[in-house]
Amino acid sequence: MISQKRSEPRKVVYNFFAGFRPQAEGMYGWLRHEGLNPDWDFRPVGHIARTAITLPVSQLGRLRDLQKADPSRWGQAPRVA
Repeated sequence: MISQKRSEPRKVVYNFFAGFRPQAEGMYGWLRHEGLNPDWDFRPVGHIARTAITLPVSQLGRLRDLQKADPSRWGQAPRVA
């Protein structure tokens, strides 16, 4: 999968650690299916390998709406203080 040129700030929305590549690819596909623009971030967390999915900051509201409507598919929306 080819990364898109980033023209606005992005935020990591999902972290998948070693062994969860199929789940990461599935979530990436669902995000694209919903019209969002995910991208990959492969930077490690400390010394632990991980695969992360990022979204443009402008699309976070749409993801939060999906999470509230169907948390079993999209995960729980983070609580914001």
